[in-house]
Amino acid sequence: MEQCGQAGIIGIIIISAGFKETGLEGKALEKRILEIKKKYNLHIIGPNCLGIIHTDVNLNATFIPGMPKAGNIAFISQSGALGSAILDLARMRISFQQFYLGGLDDRCRFR
Repeated sequence: MEQCGQAGIIGIIIISAGFKETGLEGKALEKRILEIKKKYNLHIIGPNCLGIIHTDVNLNATFIPGMPKAGNIAFISQSGALGSAILDLARMRISFQQFYLGGLDDRCRFR
């Protein structure tokens, strides 16, 4: 993350677990992420997230295979399990424009 900040990259998705939910070491790591975020004014989705899908730009930044049909619905959830289940059920009937499965930083702006 430090290298991203130094390179001028401001948008980061952390698809990983092992932070404050794992104890003191993970809590310290999460604190470090927040320090780097503040230092470089980063926009972070995660950690502990599945990522985002934005069908307008054909972006699937998750580890869920496939792309949902493009539509005009935005779905936001902090539960990866719920999001994954909704995507599975929706593949046949619902179209999405944006799909956000959050984590640590929940202040994302949708357009």
